[in-house]
Amino acid sequence: MKIGINGSGLLARPDLGVMVDDIKKAEAAGINSYWLAQTGLVDALTVFTVAGSETSSIELGTAVIPRPPPAAGRSWASGWLTSLLSRTGGA
Repeated sequence: MKIGINGSGLLARPDLGVMVDDIKKAEAAGINSYWLAQTGLVDALTVFTVAGSETSSIELGTAVIPRPPPAAGRSWASGWLTSLLSRTGGA
């Protein structure tokens, strides 16, 4: 049997490091998959990009990804992503 975790409860107080650590702990515990909702506060694919570089076997998933926000939102999101990656050592 495969077991997955929905980590969306962490989105109430979004913290990239906490979410990536939770994914790494789930993998270490033998969990097969980890799921996050795609919300306006956090880009699930960004979290999974960082977590994917620090894990090896856990499957990562989300469900519905809404259409891109207006241009101003994309500029903010790009800055947020760049800031996060620079703090986490991402490329």
